[in-house]
Amino acid sequence: GYQAVSVDRILDAGRGGAPLPPKAVLLSFDDGYSSFRSRVFPILKAMNWPAVWAPVGRWIDTPPGQPVAFGTLQVPRDHFATWEDVRQMARSGLVEIAAHTNASHYGALANPQGNTEPAAAIRRYDAKTGRYESEAEFEARMGGDVRAISRKIEQATGRKPRVWVWPYGAEGGSTLRIAAENGYQLALTLEDGAGRLNRLMSTPRML
Repeated sequence: GYQAVSVDRILDAGRGGAPLPPKAVLLSFDDGYSSFRSRVFPILKAMNWPAVWAPVGRWIDTPPGQPVAFGTLQVPRDHFATWEDVRQMARSGLVEIAAHTNASHYGALANPQGNTEPAAAIRRYDAKTGRYESEAEFEARMGGDVRAISRKIEQATGRKPRVWVWPYGAEGGSTLRIAAENGYQLALTLEDGAGRLNRLMSTPRML
């Protein structure tokens, strides 16, 4: 009895429009793998299921023949989609292109002990200077990242992105505000549980 619903339906319901069905599900796929186009999309099309696909800008930018810097790994380029794939998926009418940052899907140095944490949600520690990123520096870094991926998605699809997907599911208040200021209306974490219409900018997901 579960029913896949679109971002449009969720946002409309959140504004007091038509209520969602009792078992509404938003299908979401992170990172921008090429297997979304080859394996997932045919199923979505056959079932007429809408979904969210969230690529990382820098990974999609990687030129043909060069490996994708996927964290500490070097992954073959053909494991990831292209901007033409993004364009085609957006034109399908079933796929909402979301932002998964432009170049902030990595673990940044978080403290003098050498721990790493999601770069989009922390103030980085600089081992050379022994200081943490200031709030102004963080906002400049993440503000630039949000604007960059928003611009790339709009150029590819003709539409400003509305869904922000946190790398590693880790959300941060300053970035959340920056995302909202750039037109994002729904943000997905990796907290476990069901989403609520009154907390769309902090929506949990079930793996």
